[in-house]
Amino acid sequence: MDPFTAAIIGSTALQAGGAIMQGNQQAAAYGQQANAAERNAKMSDIQARQAYDAGLQNELAQRRSASKQQADVRASVAESGFESGSGTAMAIQEQSARDLEMDALQTRYQALLQGQGFEQQAVMDRYAAKTLRQSGKNARRAGYLSAATSVLSGAAGYGLATKAGAASAATRGGGLAAGGGVGLRVGNVNQYWG
Repeated sequence: MDPFTAAIIGSTALQAGGAIMQGNQQAAAYGQQANAAERNAKMSDIQARQAYDAGLQNELAQRRSASKQQADVRASVAESGFESGSGTAMAIQEQSARDLEMDALQTRYQALLQGQGFEQQAVMDRYAAKTLRQSGKNARRAGYLSAATSVLSGAAGYGLATKAGAASAATRGGGLAAGGGVGLRVGNVNQYWG
């Protein structure tokens, strides 16, 4: 094998190998990012469950406290001498019960919002992981396509160089010569110059 052919083959192999390696490296980087996104999604799922559990516990604690406060209000009304079922005393107890219920519902609502936020983050992280994995596949494919392009370009370059070498060998001693008159004469150039 002549040195020129060896150089073309070596260069083509390096380009193709480099393209494949680059595609694989990009795919690996996307894979690592996808794994991180999936870990984040799992953490968000855990945080959502914790938010719901904490919210439930806070709501139950608030309802226990509300029940105690309601008992205190009834005791205060009874000590004051008002009849607990009468107008003002009843209105105070009803308003207190509504306020305490609103507090408990607000606690539940805040927990639901927080839990849903974590769930939405988990969905987004899973989508990001899926997209990153697809990008990794695309990067690997692009590396192989780039390698194939390098091989084809190298083969075409080798073919052109081979044809040029063959054409050069065929025209040694022959070619075109400008003559005196109209047009070009084809033939042995040496006869005109030699």
